[in-house]
Amino acid sequence: MEALETYLKRRVSFPALIDRPPRSHLTNVVVIPCHDETRVTDTLSSLSACSLPHNPVEVIIVINASEKDPPEVIARNRHTLQEIANLTREVHHDKIRFFPVIISDLPAKKAGVGLARKIGMDEAVRRFLWTHNRNGIITSLDADTLVDRNYLKALEEFFMHKPELSGVSIYFEHPLDGYVFPREVYRAIIRYELHLRYFVNALRFIGYPYAFHTVGSAFAVRADAYVKQGGMNSRQGGEDFYFLQKMIKSGYVADLTETKVIPSPRPGTKVPFGTGPEIQKFLTGEKKEILTYAPEAFLELARFFSLIPRVYTGKKNAGEVFEQLPDSLRKFLGKEHFVLKMQEIIGNVASEKTFRKRFYHWFDTFRVIKYLNDSHKHFFNKKPVAAAARELLIKEGVSSLPESTGELLVYFRELDKDPGRNNLSII
Repeated sequence: MEALETYLKRRVSFPALIDRPPRSHLTNVVVIPCHDETRVTDTLSSLSACSLPHNPVEVIIVINASEKDPPEVIARNRHTLQEIANLTREVHHDKIRFFPVIISDLPAKKAGVGLARKIGMDEAVRRFLWTHNRNGIITSLDADTLVDRNYLKALEEFFMHKPELSGVSIYFEHPLDGYVFPREVYRAIIRYELHLRYFVNALRFIGYPYAFHTVGSAFAVRADAYVKQGGMNSRQGGEDFYFLQKMIKSGYVADLTETKVIPSPRPGTKVPFGTGPEIQKFLTGEKKEILTYAPEAFLELARFFSLIPRVYTGKKNAGEVFEQLPDSLRKFLGKEHFVLKMQEIIGNVASEKTFRKRFYHWFDTFRVIKYLNDSHKHFFNKKPVAAAARELLIKEGVSSLPESTGELLVYFRELDKDPGRNNLSII
């Protein structure tokens, strides 16, 4: 418990938000950032309709606004607070409690989904410190997201049966049709979700050990692992990706596919990148297609990764390996930098397993993406996502290809649910 207490003293600037003591054996705290939302009660109704797990659950809704938000946003937030109060009065479960908190004066330079998520997750640490449960689950959800009925039970059981687990990436599916949004939104989300799944499956195909989805509404971590990583960052966008990359490299993270999160495909501009902005570009006509990385770029990464063990075993020195690399990687790495990096890694390891771990800590997903972006400036052209996805399946030996983009997405969803393809972050 000392780690949780130290974290709260050193890394948390907000005072306690909830004064009611948690129930004993509290196991899961679900955190939902909420800024100028109109449908958060749908999310809470989805949670309250879940089959209840064995131990108590709390849901913290961080209704937030910055000091520069206009009065109408503040008013809508207060209306949301009242709506949540009305809804939760109707929920009489012993094992699930809802705690909406409202913060209306966040610093404009830091305000955003990252800070709101951090505030809620830090409060979850307080709740677990109160109950002396350093292994408690902190679950991240969004205010426009629905969940399967077994969501809470699946989370508890997965963590309970894997005591070594630090965190999970939870399976998700966007709705692909309906009447809530214009048809163009559903057309766009099919392509955007296919892009997400294509990227992760391309990494899995080449044997990359850190191939996980990093979706803010679809992950959970243990409290002790959360504080070990210094907590959530307060980025105004991409906070989930940056946090989960740290978790994946340093902990035992797995895919949870026994349940499902259903994020909204809605367009928006609240964050600088991600689902909302991508769908917004389709609606405004700025985009007609989603382009993604060419499969050939991933295959050149595969060639790179296959040569790396030879550096450790001494079959080839780093300079010789560099000369065998594809042009895209030689240009990206630079010979002198690569050789010095390999010498540094080898000089600090005592086994091939440790060498492999340190190598992938260096060539992490951030570096993979930098390589992909660089190589597509100089060597490759991005491709429409459906074309790239079909090419990847052909390279994997799939003979009967799905015809439509929607059918392709369904195929990739099935791949992501296949336990044989799912990742563990231990290498």
